[in-house]
Amino acid sequence: MRQIPRLRQTSSLLCSAAAPSLQRDVFCRASTSLLRHQFSITAAPHETSPGLDKWRRRLWKGEPAGAEDPYTGHTEDDKRAILTQSAELQELGRGGTDDYTIEEHVNIETDFSIPPELRSAARPEEIDDPQYVPAESAEGLDEVGDLADWWENESHWSSSKNFVGFGPRRKIHDASVLEVLTRRAVTEALVVRHDDPELLTALWERGGKEDLTRALSLGIEVAEDGSARLTGDAGAVVRYLRWEPAEESSQEVAAEATSELSADEAREFLKSWDQSWKNVSLEDAHLKFAVTKRILQLTGQVIPDSKLPSIRTAKTLLSVLVRPPRAKKLSEAIQIQGDLSNLPNVTVFPRRVTPIDKDKMIGRWKIIARELEKRGLPVTGTSGYTKHKEKEYFQGKA
Repeated sequence: MRQIPRLRQTSSLLCSAAAPSLQRDVFCRASTSLLRHQFSITAAPHETSPGLDKWRRRLWKGEPAGAEDPYTGHTEDDKRAILTQSAELQELGRGGTDDYTIEEHVNIETDFSIPPELRSAARPEEIDDPQYVPAESAEGLDEVGDLADWWENESHWSSSKNFVGFGPRRKIHDASVLEVLTRRAVTEALVVRHDDPELLTALWERGGKEDLTRALSLGIEVAEDGSARLTGDAGAVVRYLRWEPAEESSQEVAAEATSELSADEAREFLKSWDQSWKNVSLEDAHLKFAVTKRILQLTGQVIPDSKLPSIRTAKTLLSVLVRPPRAKKLSEAIQIQGDLSNLPNVTVFPRRVTPIDKDKMIGRWKIIARELEKRGLPVTGTSGYTKHKEKEYFQGKA
């Protein structure tokens, strides 16, 4: 840190009582100028030190930006470069485009509806028509649309850019259809594991009705240990499962593939199979991943990760995937479970039990209804009679 030098006692040396008044004034002015010079705080020229350069390099993670001496202005070379650039920009602004080539139109190959090329109207001084009168306001002029909301218009987009999800748009909840598609997923995964194991983790074509029939036509023979053997043309199944990005079938068939199988068709398939295929082992993690991924692609149903360890066969997979419809009332849920309704001393009612229901259970309601009819009183309800006035008396309303 810079320090102010200590002042010498110039007043005692220069100013003397024995000196004439004229000389005292002169010496006092000299001492004043000397004091001003010594109290000057003008910064000295900046001097860089090796330590400062080291900290600057650490701060900037390399060579520091800017000039080496930030307290100095631009060098002569920098000034000449700035003047040269300014002259070039001024020449370009005046229309000196002899050294530049401007491309007027660029042809872009795309299936989008690209905005039209902008055209500028001629300025008034450039028009030679003597009948031309410049407009002073916008009244009566034709309005044309701008390009601000051009891409908000759906007609300007191509159908090839429409979003196509991995699964169907609507989930499948029918139990018969889910079981048929589960067999298809298991069959295709077994075929791929046997012929091309690397395809297990790849993207598969969703396929159409022909692919569904081709996969379901394969037979499954399950051994006691859960291993399966397929019978039929398995090579064709693998060939049509490979996803081809260049083909449009991946996107065209994707939205309608799963909806082509109706519930009646699914029941017909189930009648032609036995239940032995449900014993296929899914202990292999790669096979289980391929099956669950294929089920998501075909049905839209997601198998929770917490359920995956408990899935060991196709049967346990169906127990997780095919769930009964949720009951709307508590009584319906109790009837479906059957634990309480099977007890001899428990009765489940679909609604609240009223006092009239209790009288009907013991056979007393017929007597009560007959006596009410004899007295001309309504059996149920008020039948036009007003409420008793005593209630209003008690409430202080009368």
